[in-house]
Amino acid sequence: MRAYLPSCSFTAIGLIALLASPLCNANNFSYNYVEAQVITDPGGVGIAGSVPFHEHAHFVYNAQTAFQSDWLLTGGIGFNAPIADRADVRGYLKAHSRKNDEIQAEWGETFSEFSIDFSVWADAQSEVGASIGTYFMPEDEELDKFHLFYRYHATDLISIGVELHLSGLNDGQMLLSARYPLG
Repeated sequence: MRAYLPSCSFTAIGLIALLASPLCNANNFSYNYVEAQVITDPGGVGIAGSVPFHEHAHFVYNAQTAFQSDWLLTGGIGFNAPIADRADVRGYLKAHSRKNDEIQAEWGETFSEFSIDFSVWADAQSEVGASIGTYFMPEDEELDKFHLFYRYHATDLISIGVELHLSGLNDGQMLLSARYPLG
C-alpha cells in the first residue's frame, strides 16, 4: 500500500501540471540545450540535453560512463510550465538502460522513471531547484529520487551547474555540468 501512494501522488501532480500548461504563456527557462557533465563517486563523464518539440514539451537525453564497460543511457519526454513569474515546473517520463559491475546481463538492465522538477530564479543569474520522483526498477523494486541543484548562468552562451543526488540510483553522487543553449 505504501509503495502505491507515492506513485499515485506523483501521477496526480504530473496530470495537474500537464493540464495547466496550455493556460501558461511563456516558460522561465530554456529547454533547448546540450550539456557536458563530470560525475563524482564513482568518477565519470556524460553528455545530456533537451530539445523542445512544443512550447511546453521537450525530449531529453543523457549518456554517462566511467569508461569501465559501464553506462547509463536515458531518453524520455518532459513537459514544462511556468508556475510563477520566476519559477517553472517540469515533469519527466524517462527510460533508462544501465550497465555496471553489479549487473551481469550483457546489455544491462532497463527501468523507467517518473519525476517532477522545480526551478526558481534566486537572482538574475542563479537558478536553484529540486527533483523528486521514483525509479521503477526490475523485479518490482522502486527507488525514491531526490536531487538538489544550482545553476549559474554566467552568460547567454554558457551556464555551469552542480547537482547533488541525495537519494536514487547513486546516493551522495555529485554532478558538475557546463550547459550550452542551442537557441
